[in-house]
Amino acid sequence: MLDELEQIDLSPIADLVRIKSEEEVLRDRLEKMEGRKEKVSDLVYRRVRQDYEARKAALEAESRPLKEKTRREYATFQILREKAERAVEEAALEKEEIEFRRNLGEFPDDQFRERLSAAEQRLAERKRDLDAVAAMQAKFVAAFHSEEDLLTPVPSVPSVPSAPPVPPAPTLSADATVFIPQAGPAQADATSLGPPSATVVLSEEELLLAKPRLVIVKDDKPTNEHVLKAGITVLGRSREADIQIPFPEVSRRHAQVILEANNYVINDLESHFGVFVNGEKTKKRVLEDGDVIQIGPQKFIYRA
Repeated sequence: MLDELEQIDLSPIADLVRIKSEEEVLRDRLEKMEGRKEKVSDLVYRRVRQDYEARKAALEAESRPLKEKTRREYATFQILREKAERAVEEAALEKEEIEFRRNLGEFPDDQFRERLSAAEQRLAERKRDLDAVAAMQAKFVAAFHSEEDLLTPVPSVPSVPSAPPVPPAPTLSADATVFIPQAGPAQADATSLGPPSATVVLSEEELLLAKPRLVIVKDDKPTNEHVLKAGITVLGRSREADIQIPFPEVSRRHAQVILEANNYVINDLESHFGVFVNGEKTKKRVLEDGDVIQIGPQKFIYRA
Protein backbone atom coordinates (compact mmCIF):
# COMPACT_ATOMS: atom_id res chain seq x y z
CA MET A 1 0.00 0.00 0.00
CA LEU A 2 2.78 2.45 0.90
CA ASP A 3 4.44 1.81 -2.47
CA GLU A 4 1.17 2.68 -4.22
CA LEU A 5 0.78 5.86 -2.18
CA GLU A 6 4.25 6.95 -3.20
CA GLN A 7 3.10 6.92 -6.83
CA ILE A 8 0.58 9.71 -6.10
CA ASP A 9 1.92 13.02 -7.43
CA LEU A 10 1.71 15.68 -4.70
CA SER A 11 3.94 18.20 -6.49
CA PRO A 12 1.18 20.82 -7.14
CA ILE A 13 0.09 20.93 -3.48
CA ALA A 14 2.78 23.33 -2.21
CA ASP A 15 1.85 25.92 -4.86
CA LEU A 16 -1.86 25.40 -4.20
CA VAL A 17 -1.35 25.98 -0.46
CA ARG A 18 0.49 29.23 -1.24
CA ILE A 19 -2.23 30.35 -3.66
CA LYS A 20 -4.94 29.47 -1.15
CA SER A 21 -3.23 31.60 1.52
CA GLU A 22 -2.93 34.58 -0.84
CA GLU A 23 -6.57 34.18 -1.92
CA GLU A 24 -7.72 34.22 1.70
CA VAL A 25 -5.75 37.42 2.35
CA LEU A 26 -7.38 39.08 -0.67
CA ARG A 27 -10.81 37.86 0.37
CA ASP A 28 -10.39 39.36 3.85
CA ARG A 29 -9.23 42.68 2.39
CA LEU A 30 -12.16 42.79 -0.03
CA GLU A 31 -14.54 42.21 2.90
CA LYS A 32 -12.88 44.94 4.96
CA MET A 33 -13.20 47.36 2.05
CA GLU A 34 -16.97 47.30 2.23
CA GLY A 35 -16.94 48.53 5.82
CA ARG A 36 -14.54 51.35 5.02
CA LYS A 37 -15.95 52.37 1.67
CA GLU A 38 -17.39 55.63 2.96
CA LYS A 39 -14.02 56.74 4.36
CA VAL A 40 -12.25 57.08 1.00
CA SER A 41 -13.04 58.68 -2.32
CA ASP A 42 -14.89 56.61 -4.89
CA LEU A 43 -11.92 56.76 -7.23
CA VAL A 44 -9.52 55.29 -4.64
CA TYR A 45 -12.06 52.64 -3.66
CA ARG A 46 -12.55 51.51 -7.26
CA ARG A 47 -8.82 51.58 -8.00
CA VAL A 48 -7.94 49.39 -5.00
CA ARG A 49 -10.84 47.03 -5.61
CA GLN A 50 -9.87 46.59 -9.26
CA ASP A 51 -6.31 45.82 -8.16
CA TYR A 52 -7.47 43.16 -5.68
CA GLU A 53 -9.92 41.65 -8.17
CA ALA A 54 -7.19 41.47 -10.83
CA ARG A 55 -4.81 39.76 -8.40
CA LYS A 56 -7.58 37.36 -7.40
CA ALA A 57 -8.27 36.49 -11.05
CA ALA A 58 -4.56 35.93 -11.67
CA LEU A 59 -4.37 33.52 -8.73
CA GLU A 60 -7.43 31.65 -10.00
CA ALA A 61 -5.86 31.32 -13.44
CA GLU A 62 -2.59 30.08 -11.91
CA SER A 63 -4.38 27.53 -9.73
CA ARG A 64 -6.69 26.11 -12.41
CA PRO A 65 -4.25 23.68 -14.10
CA LEU A 66 -2.76 22.77 -10.72
CA LYS A 67 -6.21 21.96 -9.35
CA GLU A 68 -7.12 19.89 -12.39
CA LYS A 69 -3.96 17.80 -11.98
CA THR A 70 -4.47 17.45 -8.22
CA ARG A 71 -8.08 16.37 -8.64
CA ARG A 72 -7.01 13.64 -11.07
CA GLU A 73 -4.43 12.43 -8.54
CA TYR A 74 -7.06 12.59 -5.78
CA ALA A 75 -9.36 10.34 -7.82
CA THR A 76 -6.62 7.70 -7.89
CA PHE A 77 -5.98 8.30 -4.18
CA GLN A 78 -9.67 7.70 -3.41
CA ILE A 79 -9.38 4.21 -4.85
CA LEU A 80 -6.38 3.50 -2.61
CA ARG A 81 -8.20 4.90 0.41
CA GLU A 82 -11.17 2.58 -0.15
CA LYS A 83 -8.72 -0.31 -0.57
CA ALA A 84 -7.00 0.56 2.74
CA GLU A 85 -10.33 0.84 4.57
CA ARG A 86 -11.47 -2.55 3.27
CA ALA A 87 -8.13 -4.09 4.31
CA VAL A 88 -8.58 -2.86 7.90
CA GLU A 89 -12.14 -4.21 8.00
CA GLU A 90 -11.05 -7.60 6.68
CA ALA A 91 -8.16 -7.84 9.17
CA ALA A 92 -10.47 -6.92 12.07
CA LEU A 93 -13.00 -9.55 10.97
CA GLU A 94 -10.24 -12.15 10.70
CA LYS A 95 -9.14 -11.46 14.29
CA GLU A 96 -12.76 -11.55 15.49
CA GLU A 97 -13.37 -14.88 13.75
CA ILE A 98 -10.29 -16.48 15.34
CA GLU A 99 -11.43 -15.39 18.80
CA PHE A 100 -14.95 -16.64 18.12
CA ARG A 101 -13.72 -20.04 16.95
CA ARG A 102 -11.51 -20.26 20.05
CA ASN A 103 -14.53 -19.66 22.27
CA LEU A 104 -16.24 -22.53 20.48
CA GLY A 105 -13.34 -24.81 21.38
CA GLU A 106 -11.95 -25.11 17.86
CA PHE A 107 -8.28 -24.22 18.51
CA PRO A 108 -5.87 -25.62 21.10
CA ASP A 109 -3.95 -23.01 23.12
CA ASP A 110 -0.73 -23.00 21.06
CA GLN A 111 -2.53 -22.82 17.72
CA PHE A 112 -4.86 -20.08 18.98
CA ARG A 113 -1.99 -17.90 20.23
CA GLU A 114 -0.12 -18.33 16.93
CA ARG A 115 -3.16 -17.47 14.81
CA LEU A 116 -4.17 -14.57 17.01
CA SER A 117 -0.66 -13.07 16.99
CA ALA A 118 -0.52 -13.21 13.18
CA ALA A 119 -3.99 -11.66 12.88
CA GLU A 120 -3.13 -8.84 15.29
CA GLN A 121 0.06 -8.12 13.39
CA ARG A 122 -1.83 -7.90 10.08
CA LEU A 123 -4.43 -5.62 11.65
CA ALA A 124 -1.72 -3.32 13.04
CA GLU A 125 -0.04 -3.14 9.60
CA ARG A 126 -3.34 -2.34 7.89
CA LYS A 127 -4.05 0.40 10.43
CA ARG A 128 -0.62 1.94 9.79
CA ASP A 129 -1.40 1.96 6.08
CA LEU A 130 -4.72 3.67 6.81
CA ASP A 131 -2.97 6.26 9.00
CA ALA A 132 -0.66 7.04 6.06
CA VAL A 133 -3.70 7.39 3.82
CA ALA A 134 -5.35 9.79 6.29
CA ALA A 135 -2.18 11.89 6.43
CA MET A 136 -2.07 12.15 2.64
CA GLN A 137 -5.76 13.06 2.48
CA ALA A 138 -5.09 15.92 4.92
CA LYS A 139 -2.45 17.25 2.52
CA PHE A 140 -4.93 17.18 -0.37
CA VAL A 141 -7.66 18.95 1.61
CA ALA A 142 -5.23 21.59 2.93
CA ALA A 143 -4.56 22.72 -0.64
CA PHE A 144 -8.25 23.53 -1.28
CA HIS A 145 -10.78 25.77 0.40
CA SER A 146 -12.97 22.72 1.15
CA GLU A 147 -13.16 19.01 0.34
CA GLU A 148 -16.14 19.78 -1.90
CA ASP A 149 -13.87 22.09 -3.91
CA LEU A 150 -11.38 19.23 -4.17
CA LEU A 151 -14.06 16.92 -5.53
CA THR A 152 -15.46 19.46 -8.02
CA PRO A 153 -13.90 19.55 -11.50
CA VAL A 154 -12.92 23.01 -12.74
CA PRO A 155 -15.59 23.97 -15.30
CA SER A 156 -14.03 24.65 -18.66
CA VAL A 157 -16.44 25.21 -21.52
CA PRO A 158 -14.55 24.65 -24.77
CA SER A 159 -15.00 26.80 -27.80
CA VAL A 160 -16.54 24.41 -30.26
CA PRO A 161 -17.73 25.26 -33.73
CA SER A 162 -21.45 25.06 -34.26
CA ALA A 163 -22.86 21.94 -35.81
CA PRO A 164 -23.78 22.20 -39.48
CA PRO A 165 -27.37 23.33 -39.97
CA VAL A 166 -29.94 20.59 -40.24
CA PRO A 167 -31.55 20.60 -43.70
CA PRO A 168 -35.24 21.57 -43.51
CA ALA A 169 -37.59 18.63 -43.74
CA PRO A 170 -39.63 18.51 -46.94
CA THR A 171 -43.36 19.11 -46.70
CA LEU A 172 -45.16 15.79 -47.14
CA SER A 173 -48.65 15.08 -48.29
CA ALA A 174 -50.92 13.35 -45.81
CA ASP A 175 -50.25 9.80 -47.05
CA ALA A 176 -46.68 10.21 -48.34
CA THR A 177 -44.19 7.44 -47.51
CA VAL A 178 -40.75 8.12 -46.06
CA PHE A 179 -38.14 5.65 -47.32
CA ILE A 180 -35.02 5.20 -45.15
CA PRO A 181 -32.10 3.61 -47.04
CA GLN A 182 -30.31 0.79 -45.22
CA ALA A 183 -26.91 1.50 -46.78
CA GLY A 184 -25.20 3.33 -49.60
CA PRO A 185 -25.44 6.90 -50.86
CA ALA A 186 -28.56 9.00 -51.06
CA GLN A 187 -31.11 7.78 -53.56
CA ALA A 188 -33.47 9.69 -55.81
CA ASP A 189 -34.53 13.30 -55.32
CA ALA A 190 -35.93 14.03 -51.86
CA THR A 191 -37.91 16.99 -53.19
CA SER A 192 -39.63 15.10 -55.98
CA LEU A 193 -43.02 14.76 -54.38
CA GLY A 194 -45.62 13.45 -56.74
CA PRO A 195 -49.15 12.37 -56.13
CA PRO A 196 -50.40 11.08 -52.74
CA SER A 197 -48.24 7.91 -52.98
CA ALA A 198 -44.97 9.91 -53.39
CA THR A 199 -41.73 8.64 -51.79
CA VAL A 200 -39.22 10.83 -49.90
CA VAL A 201 -35.63 9.56 -49.68
CA LEU A 202 -33.40 10.80 -46.83
CA SER A 203 -29.62 10.47 -47.00
CA GLU A 204 -27.65 8.81 -44.18
CA GLU A 205 -26.07 12.18 -43.32
CA GLU A 206 -29.51 13.78 -42.99
CA LEU A 207 -30.67 10.90 -40.81
CA LEU A 208 -27.65 11.26 -38.48
CA LEU A 209 -28.08 15.02 -38.13
CA ALA A 210 -31.76 14.50 -37.30
CA LYS A 211 -30.90 12.30 -34.29
CA PRO A 212 -29.94 13.77 -30.89
CA ARG A 213 -26.39 12.76 -30.03
CA LEU A 214 -23.43 13.34 -27.72
CA VAL A 215 -20.25 14.61 -29.35
CA ILE A 216 -17.00 13.65 -27.60
CA VAL A 217 -14.67 16.62 -27.02
CA LYS A 218 -10.95 15.94 -26.99
CA ASP A 219 -8.36 18.71 -26.70
CA ASP A 220 -11.25 21.21 -27.00
CA LYS A 221 -12.20 19.75 -30.40
CA PRO A 222 -15.26 17.63 -31.31
CA THR A 223 -14.42 14.07 -32.32
CA ASN A 224 -16.62 10.96 -32.29
CA GLU A 225 -20.39 11.03 -31.88
CA HIS A 226 -22.80 8.73 -30.02
CA VAL A 227 -26.41 8.75 -31.19
CA LEU A 228 -28.74 8.64 -28.17
CA LYS A 229 -31.22 5.84 -27.77
CA ALA A 230 -34.95 6.43 -27.80
CA GLY A 231 -34.97 5.02 -24.25
CA ILE A 232 -32.04 5.15 -21.82
CA THR A 233 -28.35 5.72 -22.65
CA VAL A 234 -26.00 4.89 -19.76
CA LEU A 235 -22.61 6.61 -19.39
CA GLY A 236 -19.91 5.25 -17.10
CA ARG A 237 -16.66 3.38 -16.59
CA SER A 238 -18.25 -0.07 -16.89
CA ARG A 239 -17.78 -2.03 -20.10
CA GLU A 240 -21.54 -2.57 -20.08
CA ALA A 241 -22.21 1.18 -20.31
CA ASP A 242 -23.62 2.41 -23.62
CA ILE A 243 -20.98 5.17 -23.66
CA GLN A 244 -17.84 4.04 -21.85
CA ILE A 245 -15.70 6.69 -20.09
CA PRO A 246 -12.50 4.90 -18.97
CA PHE A 247 -11.28 7.19 -16.17
CA PRO A 248 -10.88 6.25 -12.47
CA GLU A 249 -12.90 9.26 -11.27
CA VAL A 250 -15.90 8.08 -13.33
CA SER A 251 -18.33 5.68 -11.60
CA ARG A 252 -19.22 2.37 -13.24
CA ARG A 253 -22.75 3.70 -13.88
CA HIS A 254 -22.16 7.45 -13.61
CA ALA A 255 -25.11 9.02 -15.43
CA GLN A 256 -27.89 8.31 -17.89
CA VAL A 257 -29.57 10.26 -20.66
CA ILE A 258 -33.24 9.41 -21.01
CA LEU A 259 -35.99 10.55 -23.37
CA GLU A 260 -38.82 12.16 -21.38
CA ALA A 261 -41.76 13.97 -22.99
CA ASN A 262 -39.87 14.59 -26.26
CA ASN A 263 -36.85 16.00 -24.39
CA TYR A 264 -33.59 14.31 -23.48
CA VAL A 265 -32.78 14.58 -19.77
CA ILE A 266 -29.46 13.76 -18.06
CA ASN A 267 -29.58 12.18 -14.60
CA ASP A 268 -26.71 11.72 -12.15
CA LEU A 269 -26.80 8.09 -10.94
CA GLU A 270 -25.51 8.95 -7.43
CA SER A 271 -21.95 9.21 -8.78
CA HIS A 272 -19.08 10.20 -6.48
CA PHE A 273 -17.80 13.18 -8.51
CA GLY A 274 -21.08 14.33 -10.03
CA VAL A 275 -22.29 15.56 -13.42
CA PHE A 276 -21.71 19.08 -14.74
CA VAL A 277 -23.67 20.85 -17.48
CA ASN A 278 -22.18 24.13 -18.70
CA GLY A 279 -19.99 24.18 -15.58
CA GLU A 280 -22.87 23.70 -13.11
CA LYS A 281 -23.21 20.57 -10.99
CA THR A 282 -26.60 18.98 -11.53
CA LYS A 283 -28.62 15.95 -10.48
CA LYS A 284 -31.18 16.18 -13.29
CA ARG A 285 -31.43 18.56 -16.21
CA VAL A 286 -33.23 18.88 -19.53
CA LEU A 287 -30.61 19.12 -22.25
CA GLU A 288 -30.59 21.82 -24.90
CA ASP A 289 -28.64 21.95 -28.14
CA GLY A 290 -25.05 23.02 -27.47
CA ASP A 291 -24.98 22.09 -23.76
CA VAL A 292 -21.51 21.01 -22.59
CA ILE A 293 -21.57 17.96 -20.31
CA GLN A 294 -18.59 17.05 -18.14
CA ILE A 295 -18.22 13.65 -16.48
CA GLY A 296 -14.85 13.36 -14.77
CA PRO A 297 -12.25 14.69 -17.23
CA GLN A 298 -14.40 13.83 -20.25
CA LYS A 299 -16.52 16.46 -21.98
CA PHE A 300 -19.43 16.00 -24.39
CA ILE A 301 -21.55 18.39 -26.43
CA TYR A 302 -25.25 17.64 -26.76
CA ARG A 303 -26.64 18.14 -30.25
CA ALA A 304 -30.40 17.97 -30.70
